Amino acid sequence: MIDSFDFRAKRMPLSHGAGHVLVLGFGTLIPDAAATISATRDAREDIFVTTKVWNTNHRAERFEPAFEASLNRLGLDDLDLYLSHTPFAFQPGDDQDRLDEGLMK
Repeated sequence: MIDSFDFRAKRMPLSHGAGHVLVLGFGTLIPDAAATISATRDAREDIFVTTKVWNTNHRAERFEPAFEASLNRLGLDDLDLYLSHTPFAFQPGDDQDRLDEGLMK
């Protein structure tokens, strides 16, 4: 059996050969905001930061402002990976539940 401690420093190479990524990650939706801020700010070169674009921001004109807002919220200058939250879009705006039928076709 593998001890979970083994995963703390385990890295796997990126397929394009430009470095490695840790195999174990943690989400920043954790109760201790100070620990999250410290981990992302103090150890930035040692972590692979990933976040998601929310469903109301899939359209081209909303994507870059959403990306910039994510950087600002995280207090970072760059990200390593920016994912779509889900493979389908919601209509732009505050209504988080309506699908954008135009993007589903």
